[in-house]
Amino acid sequence: MVDAFLNKKYKLAKSENFDELMKALGVGLITRKVGASVSPVMELEKDAATGEYTLHSNSTFKNHAIKFKTLKVDDIVCTRIYKPL
Repeated sequence: MVDAFLNKKYKLAKSENFDELMKALGVGLITRKVGASVSPVMELEKDAATGEYTLHSNSTFKNHAIKFKTLKVDDIVCTRIYKPL
């Protein structure tokens, strides 16, 4: 199911009420303005050898990646998320 999204780039198309959310979280005005102007590009990759996924988020402001694995035991799906690189 996830494999259909692999190795494709996705750009933020729409953002609603993001400024209000950041304001409610206590984010300062300048950081909110920068955050509202950022339009990240997301890409999901899979390491065939380890089964580990990497989700890349790239923008002009900040780039980061999160590595994770999904495990299935009977009907329970568990996701392990690692710290950003």
